[in-house]
Amino acid sequence: MTSTTSAILKGSLFISHRLFYEARETLVETIRADPDEPTLHFLLGEIYEKTGLKKLALEEYGEAEFLLKKRP
Repeated sequence: MTSTTSAILKGSLFISHRLFYEARETLVETIRADPDEPTLHFLLGEIYEKTGLKKLALEEYGEAEFLLKKRP
């Protein structure tokens, strides 16, 4: 299992338990190492949406969509 996959699973688990701070920390750290993974941005958008940060959520969802379209 890659570190990105591990972070996605860990972040998802934190989100499901409403541990948004921990999820955000995990995802942001992993995005620094793997900025082109759309799932990381999507999950970060989900955190922002659930915590009322709509503008940041839209930015992350947009980044995830952009990265998906960029893939072959």
